[in-house]
Amino acid sequence: MPGFCWLTHDVDYAAFPASLQVVWVFDTLADKHAALAGGLDERMIELTAAALEEAQVSVSSVSAHVHVDCEERCRLENGGDWQQRIKRKYARRG
Repeated sequence: MPGFCWLTHDVDYAAFPASLQVVWVFDTLADKHAALAGGLDERMIELTAAALEEAQVSVSSVSAHVHVDCEERCRLENGGDWQQRIKRKYARRG
């Protein structure tokens, strides 16, 4: 996946697994858009589903737990603070 950097997650263990959110991070907004335009979001969902299955974690809709973001937007909107960005943008609490 060109431009893909890393992935992370957020979870409220009191509401696990419903609160689990997985974030795939690309370098730039252009990289993110290219990946989505190329249908790689489906691949990211498939890979996430496989990892969750291997870990014996069941969620109702894997796609609802998968997000795509980029370093560029985090720097601009959150000063590069991923913890803050994830809590504000993706965290689901029980």
